[in-house]
Amino acid sequence: MTPEEEKEFLEPFKKQALAGEILEISEIITAYTNTLNKNVSKSTVYDLLHRNGWRKVMPRSKHPKKANDEAIEAYKKMFGRIVELENFCIDANKRFSLMFQDEAGFGRINKPKSCWCGDNIRPTVPYHRIREYTYAYGAVSPLDGDIVALVLPKCNTYCMNLFLAEVSKQYPNDYILMIADNAAWHTNSKGLIVPENIEIFPLLPYTPELNPIEMIWEEIREKFFKNKLFKTLSTVTDNLCEALVHLVNNKNVVKSITGWDWILSALSKHN
Repeated sequence: MTPEEEKEFLEPFKKQALAGEILEISEIITAYTNTLNKNVSKSTVYDLLHRNGWRKVMPRSKHPKKANDEAIEAYKKMFGRIVELENFCIDANKRFSLMFQDEAGFGRINKPKSCWCGDNIRPTVPYHRIREYTYAYGAVSPLDGDIVALVLPKCNTYCMNLFLAEVSKQYPNDYILMIADNAAWHTNSKGLIVPENIEIFPLLPYTPELNPIEMIWEEIREKFFKNKLFKTLSTVTDNLCEALVHLVNNKNVVKSITGWDWILSALSKHN
């Protein structure tokens, strides 16, 4: 087959591939055999796939209630609220800030992660499944790399109130539009105490990929928790605090992780 014919042959399989339905290549082998009218080996089909940029990957998970692609794209452009708040901040003599908020659990349970090593070496790392957790509350400003974080024992309205009060205290002269998901402790109209200089704006349902602070949690897990075993929950807390302080003191790192184009573009339109 020519390269063009190979691409044409694989085209019908793309829809299945996007749905994560091609778990094995037996179906492709059968179709390739019929097309060439001769038997082909697995290695031949693997070579075909590699030549055309195919590889076996872990699919991204998707909640059944997740917003559709059109809604997600509309959300990225729907920052008229930023312009409204800019005008409000001018009148109120305040600085406008856009922050993305979330929580993440860190605990004693751990799983071995891939790591670099020399030839003929297979590292051995400690592993256990003790279900004790503490929680990092965070809010990040992608524009300037500022991050506010607290380590708290629970995910609930009481702890969320403590965190909001801390953010408000650290930014008394700002009006903050805080993007947060729809967790119960973010939307509790009875018990949630939102300071006057903070407005919580809901993230689209089941779309954590729109929240750049998720990348902060990944950075912490990769750099500070990978292949480590913690004998007590207090050591987890100490390690987590060390990681958060490191990020607070390295704004350029935070900006590089969270400064996504669509967010900075929305902000540049109002600045």
